Formats: sequence, structure tokens, C-alpha cells
Amino acid sequence: MRAVLQLVNAGHVNIPGDEIEKDGEWFIVRADGKLVGMFDEGEVKTIHLSDRKPKQEGTEHDNT
Repeated sequence: MRAVLQLVNAGHVNIPGDEIEKDGEWFIVRADGKLVGMFDEGEVKTIHLSDRKPKQEGTEHDNT
């Protein structure tokens, strides 16, 4: 699983994560119980968890 954040400054973050917790003014992201990121709520536009899709064979970008 991944934690995906869109930031106020138009940047984005895509990190491993399976849990998002809100503590005061902070979003705390954990993966397997370990802290992987802390983000000030004033800098975060959106935040969500997303499953990583497995790559499929034959979907490479070939222009044939």
C-alpha cells in the first residue's frame, strides 16, 4: 500500500504506508507499524491510501 499526498504548493508525495493518523495539526503515516512520514496539515491538500497495482505483461509503451 502507498500513502499519496497532494501538497498545497502543487507538489506530491508517494511513500509506502498502510495507516494514516491525525494527531493535532499533523498527519502521521506508518508502514508496518513504523513511522515513515509526518506532514503539517496546513501543507496537505489531499491525503489517501492507495493499493499498488501489479504491473501487467505487455503493457509497456511500444509504439507499434
